[in-house]
Amino acid sequence: MAVHERLPRGSNKTPKPIKTRCPPSFIHQKTITLLLPEHTKTYMTVEDPQNRLYKDAQQEAKVTAKTQAKATQHDGIRLALPASTRARPADMPHRALVTSICWFRTDLRIHDNPSLVASLLDQASTHLLPLYILDPRYIDLSRLPHSPFTAARTRHYRFPRCGIHRSRFLCQALDDLRARLQRHGSTLLVRYGKPEDVLPGIVNALLSNGTAVSNVHCAMDVAAEEITIEQSVAKRLAALGVPLIMHDCGTMVALADLPFPLRNLPDVYTAFRTRVEALPNMVRPCVAVPPRFKLLPDVPPPPPASAYPTTDLADTLLPLVSPLPIPDMDARSAHPFRGGETAALARLNAYLTTHAVATYKHTRNGLVGDTYSTKFSAFLSHGCLSPRTIYHALKKYEQQHAHTTDTYWVIFELLWRDYFRFVALKHGSKLFHPYSLRGCAKHAWSTDVESSTALALCGGVTGVPFIDASMRELVATGYTSNRSRQNVASFVTKDLCLDWRIGAELYESHLVDHDPSSNYGNWAYAAGIGNDPREDRKFNVIKQAFDYDPQGEYVRLWIPELCDLSTAVVHVPWKTPLPKEVYPHPIVIAPEWKRHADRGNHENDRQVVGKRRGM
Repeated sequence: MAVHERLPRGSNKTPKPIKTRCPPSFIHQKTITLLLPEHTKTYMTVEDPQNRLYKDAQQEAKVTAKTQAKATQHDGIRLALPASTRARPADMPHRALVTSICWFRTDLRIHDNPSLVASLLDQASTHLLPLYILDPRYIDLSRLPHSPFTAARTRHYRFPRCGIHRSRFLCQALDDLRARLQRHGSTLLVRYGKPEDVLPGIVNALLSNGTAVSNVHCAMDVAAEEITIEQSVAKRLAALGVPLIMHDCGTMVALADLPFPLRNLPDVYTAFRTRVEALPNMVRPCVAVPPRFKLLPDVPPPPPASAYPTTDLADTLLPLVSPLPIPDMDARSAHPFRGGETAALARLNAYLTTHAVATYKHTRNGLVGDTYSTKFSAFLSHGCLSPRTIYHALKKYEQQHAHTTDTYWVIFELLWRDYFRFVALKHGSKLFHPYSLRGCAKHAWSTDVESSTALALCGGVTGVPFIDASMRELVATGYTSNRSRQNVASFVTKDLCLDWRIGAELYESHLVDHDPSSNYGNWAYAAGIGNDPREDRKFNVIKQAFDYDPQGEYVRLWIPELCDLSTAVVHVPWKTPLPKEVYPHPIVIAPEWKRHADRGNHENDRQVVGKRRGM
């Protein structure tokens, strides 16, 4: 396949070929422009930052500076297959009705959505079909009528893969996206099944109904399993002559803007942050959504096993995909937010207009309430909120309130999120291996998920209040603070000596804000086998408890059986005559805890709390 320079539309000049040392699909981090066959009526750029399709490619293509400059307009787009398989067959008849499909994945929003915008601006299509597919590998579809699917489980330890809290948040987000699309004269088609089966089925149904399909647009993913699915979808669509066009939608800093090739991504966050923050324009502007949406195509009725006709996803679909009975929102929850773009934008606005952001650096390690941190994470993981939108809103806030520096620390955390996504993209499945990025470890971890130790952890009855409070909060609400997560991860891997993946998969099951790269990246980091330069870093959970919950408010909130203990001993109840039938003795006591166990006796507040607080 020839690679040519990009010419202005309508130019009579013959495009000059660009010399490359390897096929364009081998290109690593560079961006080139392909002149697709004339009947596609469009130019597109190609990126293959992980060499996903041709792993044996060793050399990068040479692209002239002039060509790179001309390729910037669409450099967030890449195609998932070689161009020879991407074009629609030349003998396909031109039809009056041609649709593009926007396959929503982890980009459940309209604002700053490159995939949606590209679908709307696609000159090859007259109509647009917004689509979401519930994949049985990630969400339990075994309860659907006549379902052929088994329950979705985590890979190694077989926890339910998507618990009630994330299931509810997802269904609410889909409901909200559908409603917002309807205000634009469109809607959201929801189908279930494996995308590599559902998408070709929809394309064939449209073709049989007299509608041509120009392309499928979607957000690119970064985790190994999701990338494999992308490749399967691309191959199945290519057989039908339909290209899969993938967009960089998930990070604050675009992959193409990194100041180094992905293979040279630093192994330490600080080195990454320093290089990225030095970029003259670190974050691109948000993409504007066209004011007019394309019409919906006439979609034939789906086969019984690939769709669930529902008008209210949150109320109708949720009982069928939830692995557990649906509880009401816990009144103690630090994350009392509905899923969806509407709630996401409202949260961003409230966080700025109430000036909660102005104290972020000092409150971000809080444990109780919904104001101590941004609570953007679940909206980001589902794509209800664009990280670029957050960034530009923070910069606007800085201009209006020049005295604040706390906005920087929100951006600092967004860069951490970007970093873990790039780590996942660089290392692929290695991130999820037993010893992750290190390949080995100094510790021997137990993989017995049925052991009394593992069961005590899952049930929040380890006898260590700070840990148990976090685990109970996680199960009850799907959320727990970053400070709590760090302590639990250290406790699991360094004190209990359990396989870090037990903790990571347990979090995957329960978290409302689960993101594979952030969750597994953070757990590997805490276990000393990820991107932490200090492999032996260990949290002293008793010191941490007195540092961040000095009055015992958090522990009493989630462990009511301890609410009558004094502040001096609420974090070390084994020092009291409290019967183990009321609260268990610790399953482990680390030697370093001793020097902090008496710390509560020296605090000012020694009063006995005689009633429940925060209930």
